[in-house]
Amino acid sequence: MLALKKIFVIIKNYWYIPLIVVGAILLFLMRKKNNVFVEILQHRAEKNKQELEALDKIQEEKLERQQQAETHAIAELKRIQEEYDQAKEGLDDKKKKEVEKLLRKDPKKLAADLSKLMGFTVVEAPPGK
Repeated sequence: MLALKKIFVIIKNYWYIPLIVVGAILLFLMRKKNNVFVEILQHRAEKNKQELEALDKIQEEKLERQQQAETHAIAELKRIQEEYDQAKEGLDDKKKKEVEKLLRKDPKKLAADLSKLMGFTVVEAPPGK
């Protein structure tokens, strides 16, 4: 245990020496022609590139679907607005016809119909007023 503490104190004070030694060993290993470490790094870099390309493709597809959905929503809103406008015009024409029909009726009959519909009682005004 004491030996480990002494080694830890030496490494703590002279940390740069083991770092230089490990770095030198890595450089020596990487200088070989058939270097396993370099192949692993190249393979990982290639995999990373493929994953990034896949993510970019997914993002592009997402944006394209979003634009299509927005275009579809705008077209649907336009169609609904046109249908609403047409229905409103048809309703206005229908109301005009009903008003004209009501105006052709006798005022007393109109008052009686309205009193039935609304639940009011019709009170006749005195003849002088």
